[in-house]
Amino acid sequence: MGSRSLKSSPFERAVLAVLKERLQSLDLTIDRLAERAGITRARCYKIFSGDTVCTMSDFGAMCAALGVSGADVVAEAERRLADDPAPE
Repeated sequence: MGSRSLKSSPFERAVLAVLKERLQSLDLTIDRLAERAGITRARCYKIFSGDTVCTMSDFGAMCAALGVSGADVVAEAERRLADDPAPE
């Protein structure tokens, strides 16, 4: 059985940056986001620190909790990468 490195991609980091900025703009803590999204606090902290991957379910729940569409988050992350591509 193979294993995949948990190193996140530039796209994943960009998505998390967009979510983190939305979190800050709403003056919410990660604890509050976890509560709203129905994700454990530990998992939410691990996602934002890059210690675990963010599943589509986590992503959808966090977007809903932050009042933003997943499509908008992805579009903003892609725009940022196009403007400032970072090497892997």
